[in-house]
Amino acid sequence: MIKTSDSLKSLLKTLYMSVGNILTTATLLTLLLFVFAVAGMSLFGSVPDGEFIDQHANFRTFYDSIITLWRACTGESWNGIMHECYSSKGPIAIVFWIIF
Repeated sequence: MIKTSDSLKSLLKTLYMSVGNILTTATLLTLLLFVFAVAGMSLFGSVPDGEFIDQHANFRTFYDSIITLWRACTGESWNGIMHECYSSKGPIAIVFWIIF
């Protein structure tokens, strides 16, 4: 099917040529998530549970920290998490979330 369809062949060639850039971007995103997850654990690991920070979205473990930051990347309740971190830790939370 690929041999007969020029447009499909062109799409696959474009995908093949962009794999390097996709991997570079994914590596950079992984590195940023790792750095901010460790920083979040250090800064906000002791923030008490509230409306947005709960058993699923918190910075207590590395896994939960990565998942919380991924959730923030998608735009889901990141401002609520930021406000709860701010109320517990002060202005450093604003700096963390703006840089993130």
